[in-house]
Amino acid sequence: MPDMRVFIGGTYKDNLSYRQKAYDCLRRKHAAVSTMEDFEASGRTVRDHCKYKLEECTHYVLVVGQRYGWIPDGETQSITELEYEWARACIEPGNMQIFFYELVEGERVEALDNQQKLDAFKDRLYRECSPRTFRNEDNCEAVLERSLSVWFDRQPTAVAVPQTTSSYQVTSTHQATGMMQSGVVQAAPVGASLIPANLVTLVQGFVRLFSPSVHAELQSSLQQVIQKINSMTPKEFEDFLNQYRFPFNIYHTTDAGIVELLEALTLLHFAYGDWELVPSDNTANLALGSQGDSWIRIVHSGNRYVSMPKAIFELRKRILKTKSGQKAKQEGGPLLPNRLILDNFISDYTLCEECGNRLGGGISFSFTDVLEDFTQSPDARDFTQMNDSFEGLEKTRVCCTECLRRVKSEASMEQQIRDRIRGLTS
Repeated sequence: MPDMRVFIGGTYKDNLSYRQKAYDCLRRKHAAVSTMEDFEASGRTVRDHCKYKLEECTHYVLVVGQRYGWIPDGETQSITELEYEWARACIEPGNMQIFFYELVEGERVEALDNQQKLDAFKDRLYRECSPRTFRNEDNCEAVLERSLSVWFDRQPTAVAVPQTTSSYQVTSTHQATGMMQSGVVQAAPVGASLIPANLVTLVQGFVRLFSPSVHAELQSSLQQVIQKINSMTPKEFEDFLNQYRFPFNIYHTTDAGIVELLEALTLLHFAYGDWELVPSDNTANLALGSQGDSWIRIVHSGNRYVSMPKAIFELRKRILKTKSGQKAKQEGGPLLPNRLILDNFISDYTLCEECGNRLGGGISFSFTDVLEDFTQSPDARDFTQMNDSFEGLEKTRVCCTECLRRVKSEASMEQQIRDRIRGLTS
């Protein structure tokens, strides 16, 4: 990408080797890189010079480790958190992508007051962004390469797109309301791609993990998924992603959850033969099969350390604000009548029925028991208003994408794989 200037921020002592790896990765791709270590002598304070250099940049990489960092005189925030605020102000997330990396291992070295500030800063990053995580130097380079490459690989040379499609029919009939929504929307310009080629390559590697007997069918499913996405308008795909990525309707990095979405859609297309977007519905965002055989809501967590109940309670809150949600509550019906497919959530308080029964040691899985346990945990401090009732959630059905991916080792024949995927998602 021409004229790319990247500012690498983060604490120094605990992150030197990781920051160096980010620097090396960006320089291999011929980006101009700026770090605090490169600052030349000037009449400015460190604070002002840091802000000045950051405002010259178009991209920002932040590495957060086990230190909160130096707090300049007269400030209550560390220079690292100040950098982040300046980046949010001067780097537009729509076309200047921001990535965050958090180290999850290492000695906790901060004094108590700074440790509290560090934890609060990390919580803020999780709420506002989609941090990538690496655990050690071996893992670090691969994570950096994969994430930073998106800036350089989102070019017109990406994947093949439909050459004749100029519009895309979106038709949906909600099984709860019976209301038909239909319309033809303009597709993206011919030759444009909404999916970077490097992400498609990663999904092709996932396909090869299955039995060779189904490689051709899965590869064909992947290509059809890509064609269907590329036939959407960018606005339509963006609206879908806003309801797919959790937390909803906040800024997430451009490629967050895209690989996982392609993997899931490839398997669903393989099993059902087709799928369509369901517009403007809190209970479902995909209709599976040519006749809408099964409706699902697929949700990807931008933060690997979010538990499933948080997404469930957020969906419940959104649905109860709608007329259909109020009607379902009054009639004692389910608020989430369609299967939920949850991706990239932590396994603590899992609501996946398949996982719950497998890990339960013979104890029958209970969705509401898990919610009850969650509301008694420190992790539920923002959801105390939900403690008094799980009304409308009792019949919620959840499957995690790990169970979908596990099909590759559970079945080898084409029909067996299709049946297994349908059994998990219907």
